[in-house]
Amino acid sequence: MAMDNRRNLFKKISARPLMRKNDLLVIGGVFVLSFALSFLIPQHQTASIVIVEVDGREAYRFSIQKDSEYPIRGCHPVGGTNPVSHTLHIRDGQVYVEDAQCRDKLCEKMGKIDHPGQIIVCVPYKVLIRIEGYQVNENGASPDAVTR
Repeated sequence: MAMDNRRNLFKKISARPLMRKNDLLVIGGVFVLSFALSFLIPQHQTASIVIVEVDGREAYRFSIQKDSEYPIRGCHPVGGTNPVSHTLHIRDGQVYVEDAQCRDKLCEKMGKIDHPGQIIVCVPYKVLIRIEGYQVNENGASPDAVTR
């Protein structure tokens, strides 16, 4: 008798669907609400610094506000001297590479970057150019200090 009750209980539990209509509505509502709230937080990053790394080490640091051209010395792919491998251009808050000495010139083809987190990479010369910035809210205020 007790065994029959256990079998009937097991059949009832296994016959029930895992998710019901109301469960799906709650989950969908949470997703929609979180997506909508992400647009209400008016924070964005403003580009401020261009950092050039050569062979994994920071080699140069430039302000993105100052229009200029800088010669970049990368690591020579076959050893030897360390010639000027690229010309870094900063114009109107945008950063791009010209006169690359590498064979494929992918770093030139990456185009202009102007937002924090964007990068330009030259693998043969081991050059990485990235933009860093800081958080700014809609009133133009930024944090007083940043700790790491």
